[in-house]
Amino acid sequence: MSTRWVITEKEMNGERKVKARLVVRGFEEENEVKSDSPTVHKESLRLFIAIASTSEFDIHSIDIKAAFLQDELKQVDRADIKNGIYPEIVGQLHWIATQSRPDLCFDVLDLSTSVQLSEAKTQSKLNKVIRKAKNNSYRIKYPNLESLKNIELTLYTDASYANLSDRVSSAGGYVIFLRGQNGKSCPISWSSKKIRQVVKSTLAAEALSLVDGLDACYFVRRILQEMIKLNAGESIPIKCFTDNKSLCQNIHSTKLISEKRLCLDLASIKESVSLGDITVTWIKTSSQISDCLTKAGADFHPLIKVLSTGKGP
Repeated sequence: MSTRWVITEKEMNGERKVKARLVVRGFEEENEVKSDSPTVHKESLRLFIAIASTSEFDIHSIDIKAAFLQDELKQVDRADIKNGIYPEIVGQLHWIATQSRPDLCFDVLDLSTSVQLSEAKTQSKLNKVIRKAKNNSYRIKYPNLESLKNIELTLYTDASYANLSDRVSSAGGYVIFLRGQNGKSCPISWSSKKIRQVVKSTLAAEALSLVDGLDACYFVRRILQEMIKLNAGESIPIKCFTDNKSLCQNIHSTKLISEKRLCLDLASIKESVSLGDITVTWIKTSSQISDCLTKAGADFHPLIKVLSTGKGP
């Protein structure tokens, strides 16, 4: 592509100045040449950090810039709500939650799905989440896993039936760790979102949340296997943990279920279990660290402890 000079005249502080720019004539670009600007997935970046820590690499710099970082989170008043600042604040909180604060994920989901609230309630909810973001700062630790052999992906999933503001939609959440032989874990992915369809039961909500978590796990595993160049026929195991005993029993049972849509969702999980690709294990609710991703007021400290120490879960 050719270039040309663009000359402009500007008056600054009473002085006339001439500026010159060399620009590329973009219209000459051929159609088959990609013109988009690719960006790295959050999961890919976290996998890279986990591998770098385990391989004892030095990371000299990472350039992280975004518009949301330019503004400081501040308490809002009624005037801010009237001026329509609500979506902007929720956007800032969403960026923080998806990047480095999974303990805020459900709070942001609750804010983004809340409808027809009074100005006073909107102000109160926003300020409560902003205080939580500022008062509970912590660092995420990516420990040395000692070796990239015999590693595994651990998935913790949870759901809450019809608990969102419309009293119909359900929340689902998951967190994925890369776990080493030494028992230490690196966080790779997390999510808290409205389940994609209205469900009829807690079992259905838990099943769909597990399906979403597994989709994310398969994506992470594929990237990781490319990064560490596994040999043909080798695969990284996926271990899933749920605190819903009914879901676990149905996955390991041939008993028929009356809900047709639920049968299809469970069938895909059962197939993966039967092939030995994944395992699904029941755990106590007290051990379910993804509980805070689906419920208001749930204790988020167990999750923070794992994130900040790299030990467990």
